[in-house]
Amino acid sequence: MVDWFAILVGTVAFIGMVRWTRDIVPVVGRSKICLGIFYRRKKAHLGPAKASTATARKLAGIVYNLLKYKDQYREPDPVTYQLKIEETILAKLQKQAATLGYKLLPNALLPA
Repeated sequence: MVDWFAILVGTVAFIGMVRWTRDIVPVVGRSKICLGIFYRRKKAHLGPAKASTATARKLAGIVYNLLKYKDQYREPDPVTYQLKIEETILAKLQKQAATLGYKLLPNALLPA
């Protein structure tokens, strides 16, 4: 994929792609699709400018793969995507807690 971007950098098509993604990313960021979830998560961590760049790059990668493999885009279920993110965050927290000698317990198991 890097070769594809390198070829396009000096062309008018690349300039059009940059303008297109710059215009589309704010709209994607307000949506409830997985790219919107990705944009909002990155915006919270990196700020709006870097989040736009990261989302535009992810969108360009999706477009590239669709064109390369001539496949249809299958949008992941946003609920499943969000659960996957939460599971990843929880696994990271558990690993950090174990490194410090602690163990995380769910709220339901704690005495009231």
